[in-house]
Amino acid sequence: MKKIALIAATLTALYAIPTHAQTEAKKTPNGQYVSIGPVAGVGLNWVGNMVGNNMTVMSGNLGIGLIYARNEHWGWGGQLMVSSEGYDVKYNGTEVKAIPLYLRMPLRAYYFFGDYRNTIRPKLYAGPTLGLKLSETDDMNGRNTEVMAYNNTGTFRTFDLGVNVGTGVNIKLAKAIWLNLDLVYNQGLLDVVDDPADNYNTNQNLSFSAGLLFGLK
Repeated sequence: MKKIALIAATLTALYAIPTHAQTEAKKTPNGQYVSIGPVAGVGLNWVGNMVGNNMTVMSGNLGIGLIYARNEHWGWGGQLMVSSEGYDVKYNGTEVKAIPLYLRMPLRAYYFFGDYRNTIRPKLYAGPTLGLKLSETDDMNGRNTEVMAYNNTGTFRTFDLGVNVGTGVNIKLAKAIWLNLDLVYNQGLLDVVDDPADNYNTNQNLSFSAGLLFGLK
C-alpha cells in the first residue's frame, strides 16, 4: 500500500508541474497571447537589374503590427502598412525616378531569445511579403529623355511578392507594453517594372522600424 501511495503521489506531482507551467505562461506578458500596435519605419530602396547607374531612394512605411506569441520562443505575426518605395537611375545624362506607393503585408515566423523574465528579448524572423500598388509618381529630367524612357525604364506592375528576413529586439516598457525595434531586408521575387527592355527587375529594401505593441488578454 505504501508503494502504491508513493507512486500515486509521484504521478500527481509530475502532472501538476506542466499544468502549473502552462498557467504561469498564460499569465506572463508576451506569452500565448496577441500583441498589436502602430509601426513606422524608414530605409533605402532600389530595384535590381536596371540599366544605368542605379541609386537608392529613401523609403518609408506606416501601419499596424501584430504578433501572436505561441510560447516562450516561437511566435507568428506580421504587418499591414502603406510603403513608399521605388528606383532612381541615371543613364546618358538623364535621371529617371519612379516612386510607387504599396499596400504591403509582410508575414513572419519569429524566434525569441531569452525567457519571459527578460526585459530585452532579441529575435530573428523570416517570411513572405505581399504588395499591392496603390499609386505611382514618375519624374524624368535631363537630355535624351524620350530615348531613355523608351529603352530602359517603365512603370511598376500592380502586384509584388517577395521574402523578408530580419532581426531586432523587444523591450518591455511596462506590463504588456513592448517597444519593438527591427532591422529588416526585403527581397522581391517578381519582375515589378514593366519596361521595354524586358529586364527582370526586383524590389530590394533595407529598413529600420519601431513599433509600440500592446498585449491583448
